[in-house]
Amino acid sequence: MVGKSSNDFSSFIEDSSAYIPYAVIGIFILLAATFTSTYLLKIDSKVAETIYTTENSDPRQDAINLASFDLARCLNYAGMEALEWQGEHPVILPEGDAVSRLSEDGFMVIPKNQNLEREDTLQISINLPSDIWGKIESLWKNRDILLIVNDSSGREIKTVNYGQATGFFQKVSLEEAVKIPDSATSGYASIELYYGDELKASDWFVIEVSPVKDITADAFNTLLSTNYQGNSHTFREYAINVEPDIEPEQIRIRKVTGSLQREISPTDKNYTIYYVFEIPALNYTLVNLESGESFNSSMKLSTLITSREPLLEELVREYETELGNSSRLDSTSNLVLGATNLRTFIYGPWQHYANGPLNILTNPALSSSINGATLYTQKRIFDSVDPLALTYTSYYNGKVLYEDIFNSRRENKGLSLNSSLNSTSLNNSVSAYEMDKGVNLTTTYDSLAQNKSFSLDIEKSIDESLKATNTSFEDLSKSSKIELSASDYTDGVLDGWVFNDHVWTEKNPDLIHSVTDSVYTASVQGQVLRDGFDSPDPMSSLITANFDPESVSFSGQTVRWYSRYYASGTHRGSLVPSYSWNYPIQVSYSESLNPSIDPPEGDVTSWSVTSASVSLNSVDITDVKIEPHFSYVSNDTLMVENRSEGYLDREYHVFDWRIRYDISYKIRTNWKIDYAYDYTYRWKTREQLPDGNYTTVTHSDTSSGSDSQTASKINIVSLSHAETEAENLTIIYHKCPPAGGYSGLLTYSDPIEREYRETTLYLNSTGNNDIENSIENSIDNSTDNGTTKTERFDPCCSDAADKYRDAYLDLREIESMFWAYPDGKYLTKHAVNCDIPSWLHRIMAEEVLSMLDSVEKDNPSFNYSLLDSPGQDPTALQVETAEKLVVELEKDRDAYVNKEQYLTPSGTMYASSDSARYIAKSEAYSKLLEDIDQKNRKLDSDLNSYILKALEKKGLDTGLLDSVTSGPMTLFNNPAIEKAASVLGKDMGIISTMTVTGQPESKYNWTENLTLIVDQKPNYLYHDPDFDLRKEYEWTDTMSGKTIYPLGVRNTCVFTTGISEEIGDIIASSDEYVKTEMAQQISQSISNLNAEVFLLEQNLSEQNISLDTTRLDTEVYNLKHMYAQEMRSQILENVVQEVSSNPVISDCIEDSRIREVTTTYLNGLSDNEILKKSTTDELAVELAFIMKTEIRDSNPPVEPDELEAILNRVDTDIKIGVADGICAVTVNKGEVIDTGFGKIDNELKNLANETADRYSGEIGDKISKKLDGTMASVPCGLPVLPPHWIFTVNVWTYEIVGKYQVFTVIDNDNEVIPEPYFGHKGQKYVREKQSITLNENYLGENKPITFRFNGYASTIVGPGPKGVGDKVKGMTEESTGYQALLLENGG
Repeated sequence: MVGKSSNDFSSFIEDSSAYIPYAVIGIFILLAATFTSTYLLKIDSKVAETIYTTENSDPRQDAINLASFDLARCLNYAGMEALEWQGEHPVILPEGDAVSRLSEDGFMVIPKNQNLEREDTLQISINLPSDIWGKIESLWKNRDILLIVNDSSGREIKTVNYGQATGFFQKVSLEEAVKIPDSATSGYASIELYYGDELKASDWFVIEVSPVKDITADAFNTLLSTNYQGNSHTFREYAINVEPDIEPEQIRIRKVTGSLQREISPTDKNYTIYYVFEIPALNYTLVNLESGESFNSSMKLSTLITSREPLLEELVREYETELGNSSRLDSTSNLVLGATNLRTFIYGPWQHYANGPLNILTNPALSSSINGATLYTQKRIFDSVDPLALTYTSYYNGKVLYEDIFNSRRENKGLSLNSSLNSTSLNNSVSAYEMDKGVNLTTTYDSLAQNKSFSLDIEKSIDESLKATNTSFEDLSKSSKIELSASDYTDGVLDGWVFNDHVWTEKNPDLIHSVTDSVYTASVQGQVLRDGFDSPDPMSSLITANFDPESVSFSGQTVRWYSRYYASGTHRGSLVPSYSWNYPIQVSYSESLNPSIDPPEGDVTSWSVTSASVSLNSVDITDVKIEPHFSYVSNDTLMVENRSEGYLDREYHVFDWRIRYDISYKIRTNWKIDYAYDYTYRWKTREQLPDGNYTTVTHSDTSSGSDSQTASKINIVSLSHAETEAENLTIIYHKCPPAGGYSGLLTYSDPIEREYRETTLYLNSTGNNDIENSIENSIDNSTDNGTTKTERFDPCCSDAADKYRDAYLDLREIESMFWAYPDGKYLTKHAVNCDIPSWLHRIMAEEVLSMLDSVEKDNPSFNYSLLDSPGQDPTALQVETAEKLVVELEKDRDAYVNKEQYLTPSGTMYASSDSARYIAKSEAYSKLLEDIDQKNRKLDSDLNSYILKALEKKGLDTGLLDSVTSGPMTLFNNPAIEKAASVLGKDMGIISTMTVTGQPESKYNWTENLTLIVDQKPNYLYHDPDFDLRKEYEWTDTMSGKTIYPLGVRNTCVFTTGISEEIGDIIASSDEYVKTEMAQQISQSISNLNAEVFLLEQNLSEQNISLDTTRLDTEVYNLKHMYAQEMRSQILENVVQEVSSNPVISDCIEDSRIREVTTTYLNGLSDNEILKKSTTDELAVELAFIMKTEIRDSNPPVEPDELEAILNRVDTDIKIGVADGICAVTVNKGEVIDTGFGKIDNELKNLANETADRYSGEIGDKISKKLDGTMASVPCGLPVLPPHWIFTVNVWTYEIVGKYQVFTVIDNDNEVIPEPYFGHKGQKYVREKQSITLNENYLGENKPITFRFNGYASTIVGPGPKGVGDKVKGMTEESTGYQALLLENGG
């Protein structure tokens, strides 16, 4: 309890029975009583009567007019009375309502106006889940969203189908206007929102019926019976009588709308400001008192009810809606989300870097944010806040932050605590807060009253808390810098790429071999030069004939003879100049004769030669042809090779052919044949027979003759001869520069001066190139400036032609297939792998290692702070910083790669080895830049989904959190954070006067002032008995006396001690390099905890403090021993697998020997030694040294320099094997490791409890700090990787349920409600638990304002085994009243 002061104010403020201190804040105004209710109507009547005069008027009409004014006034008073009652007794849950209020999964329907007349328009606000495209779609795909409005009879007024969520909605809020038809049944009507066939949200509204009408009708009838019966209302000679039988249904209510000009709210929304009550047809009787005549008629009554109860009701409904609505960025839930995330994003680095609070998110902190956000919502809606609620909220905001200072457990000398405060006084944190800060409720109230404004600046408040621990926000920002260094990526380049045989081919198992394989590849094209074959054309030919006339013979009609010939000639040879030939031949001839015989009479019947002679007229040889036929004999002889600086330019061959020449020619002859012949002829005659008849008689005779005939003859003659001839063949090997080159991350095609030429280099002893442009073959061990040079031979692809010949040249085919390989024929060009100098791979590896070592030593780096913009997605900063680093490294490329080192003065590479050395360094450097750029860009695109997947693995349905904000769930760059910081940090008036513009769309609009007073009970929504329950605002049950908690809070730190299992899930699918780094971090977490426990026990011993740490020691030993044993087993298997799968190396050492060497080394280490060595590269480095020594000593059949080059892969294999082994422990035993951490954490908490029980004062405080420091080393959080462990994040979920005991809003500017003896008072609107009856009829329930929402918060820090998160009190913190409130709210 705050100490009482002597002044009246302090006494007043501490009086828990006080209502709102109107006198204190100057808002309680009393008006003098000027009349009583008994004479209200009579006075008003007299005033109205003075308006009329008797001159030039119709007394009858004047009487009617005067009565209508007076009756309207009666209706006004009746309406005022009804609205007063309505404001204090609103029916929130009507009796027998058709549908209850319901909201599920982020679906909401909110009627903006619930009291409607027929022909009015119902305004409905519809809220949908923010992730309508994501989680909702996946759960309820292909369902329509339906809005159904029914009247009280269940008859449908309107149905709206919004279609499917998969392709319609692009925002989370919709507005719908529904006109109530004249045919609608009066009573309580329903609004229902369906998703498919599932009801997701509902609410109610009322048509035509209302307690307001009932009260108005009853009050109006009372006034009528008093003033308008028995001719009591008169004007001159007329009286007006009205029967007091008005039914509620006769009263119509119209609405007067207007806009509000508030300090922090938009003005584009219209509200119902006033009601206009109407009675369309009021029956009356006009009586002439002098004549006694009476006339029945009716009049229309209409009056403006100047109570602003409709506006208060609508504003309170809006306030209630906004408490649970997330569609606005500055809604209560979003402000809590923003404020909470702002806290966690700052407190995370505070804990991680500066020993801040062990728990980052606490229920008191959430309660503080909730009370602040509800006050802001009050200000936004009502333009005023409850002054006492503001006082308490401001006070407890400071108190919560003050408690965080103690929870930080920092041993700072500058901690602003009175030295007299011991741990006992700290248990009463309110006293400590008030004593240390000089702050209490009174001083808080005074400050607010003086300023007349307030702000809830979260960042400023946190900064003040940090300063109290001698840690300014600026200092923390510097501590929480994330440094992006080139050295973070060099090991990844080496072990993950350069020497990692898993990413290369079996032929070229690392970068070094891949580069040399390409550089020492040269293109060669062969060309065939050969003698070729000449066409064996005839050169000369001659023929002579030797004809013997005696050879002539004849028979019948044919003459035969023969003649001898001798043909000769010369022809060209295919490969020799010419050949002579000759050929004798005898040719036989025959010729059939055809003489021309003319017999004396008749016809020739036969003839035959009787003598003949033949003579030769001419003989010629024509058409001489020579056709060669080739047969490859081979007998190839290499005559000579031409080489130029080792390169085979050309080679000369001779080989044999066997050629058969087929000769053919024609003998053309012309002959003359003279011959004699005999022939027989016959004829026929007709002769008369004796009998007088005639007959035909045939006669024949012989004769002879002679004739001559010529004949031409052609005879074809063939002959052949075979010869052996030799052909000369030359193969030319054309160079096809440039040789070498490489296409990898970059493309290299630099010309090489000595390509295709043997070259002798002189390198200094360090392997740095010191080129002598000389190709002398002698060894030069001279010194240049004291530097010893070593001669190195580089073939520079001079053996390319030889490789080409061996691989692609088939001499037999070329020689034999002369038609396919004619003279001048170019052969196919081929690239061939040339010999690589045996010394080159080692030097290349050393130079790459030296270059990356220089990068590590220089360590170019940039950094950024996680607190520059709390809540901002750090990956954007990471990518931006990575880009800066890449640009900087690109500028330094020449310095590290040093291309000039390998160039001649003319700017070309000198030798192929120079090119290979440069390319290897350039590729490794380019890979470094690529890794920095691409891995961080991948992180930029994956971080949010990466964390959400981890949350889902934890069993958290992230879809339920989509409705928290006005957009899809995002852990970073959430606009709610900036919104909360900006709106809560602005100064706002405590109670402000807003401007009301009535009917702003009309030319008759007007303006007026409106000041609202908000009074909430309790004044602070508290959540837990431990949270300093003060009697000023404590809510107790009147029956049981038990405390009622108006706020239920539960928060859960998702990633607590399960970090090992989280890491195991991540690294199971990660590459080797990621595992290498993660392995060290996992071991580091156990090593750090072991060291902290040792220091704790050492400190306790030095202080002679007796605490039983036996169980703690046992749990630490069990965790260490299990981890070390598993490491020995898993590292062994993975090292054997890695080394044995390495090309070349697997041939140098047997699997059994690898296993034996590894086992001996690991078993030689104690648990502590293997644990400590595994936190760095030491374990892998030592084992690699032993393994490489073993391989060297085995004298493998590999050149020494080549062996040293490939042993670099052994370094990588051992690192990967060790890392894979440790990671396998984490994957397989993650749950066991986490259980071990949990047991140690429990033992530390038990020791903390024992300390609290046994020790107090300074000693207890010191022990607690040591225990807290030890508990802080228990890892928690979610590592973010790859490319490596860049960040550690943690996520909290929270659920909020709250309610007010009483929530009252008072119209302070418009005191229109008559109050006997006191004048008038302002309209009020009250929400509380209350059963509403009218005239003993139960109408329903007035319900307190309740709200419920959930949310999430995140934090992020750099890498490290300590992580970030809630270290004490378990995973979930739940307030005392949470479950009861949840059950009350349908949870």
